[in-house]
Amino acid sequence: MKTAQEIINNPFINKGTAFTLEERKALKLVGVLPTVVQTLEQQVAQTYQEFQKKVSDLEKRVYLMTLFNTNRTLFYALMSQHVEEFMPIVYDPTVADA
Repeated sequence: MKTAQEIINNPFINKGTAFTLEERKALKLVGVLPTVVQTLEQQVAQTYQEFQKKVSDLEKRVYLMTLFNTNRTLFYALMSQHVEEFMPIVYDPTVADA
């Protein structure tokens, strides 16, 4: 069985606050995650609100790539809802701004 840190650090299995209370107990994540439990839809809404606060495309790209590296499920759920808005940010033109 993986440790709590291994689970949280694996973007393919990390669900962040979407882990249920039962999953948190079974995986020994109690105390590792915030106490709130959210659905994927709630996570997507909250994450998009945070994304909208970013000013530059570079800042937006860094935010999205950090999400990609920590929680792939949330990243792809968010991306699927905002694909037209995100595509110019996620792909190379923004990298040139760095």
